[in-house]
Amino acid sequence: MGYTITTNLYTIRPNNPVELAADVMHWTGFQHVPIETDAGEPVGILTPLSMADVEPVEDMTVADVMLPPPPIVSATAPLGEAVAGFLEAAGTCVFVETDGRLVGLLTGVDLERCAAEMAQDSPDGELPQLGERDMPTPNRRGEKT
Repeated sequence: MGYTITTNLYTIRPNNPVELAADVMHWTGFQHVPIETDAGEPVGILTPLSMADVEPVEDMTVADVMLPPPPIVSATAPLGEAVAGFLEAAGTCVFVETDGRLVGLLTGVDLERCAAEMAQDSPDGELPQLGERDMPTPNRRGEKT
C-alpha cells in the first residue's frame, strides 16, 4: 500500500457482551473496532455512531449493535482504491487485508497523515492534483459520481 495505516487493532467477537465492547472502546480510545468471527472473518464494525444510543441490557451482544463491515482492500491496493472505499464507507474506515486476514484499518486520521507526508515529499510542498477517476466523490446521498 505504501501509506500509513492503523495496524494496532483490537478486535472483538459478535457474541461478546455490548458492555465489553463499550469498555474496550473506552479503554483503548479506538473509534473503530473490527468484529471478527473466531475464524478471523470480518463481519462488522463498532463505531461511536453504532454505540451512540445503546443502553446495554442483559444478554445484549455486539451482533445486536454492530454495523456491516466497511469495504475491504488489499494491503497492496493503490491509494486511489483505498480512498474510494473510504468514501463508499461514508468516511468511517476501510479494512485492509493480506491473504484474507485483517491487518489494518485506513481511517480519516491515516488519510490526513498521508496527505501531510505527500505534501512534505513534494518539491513545492503541495499535494498533487488528483483526477476525478482517481478519487470519486460522493454526492449528498452518498452515491459516487
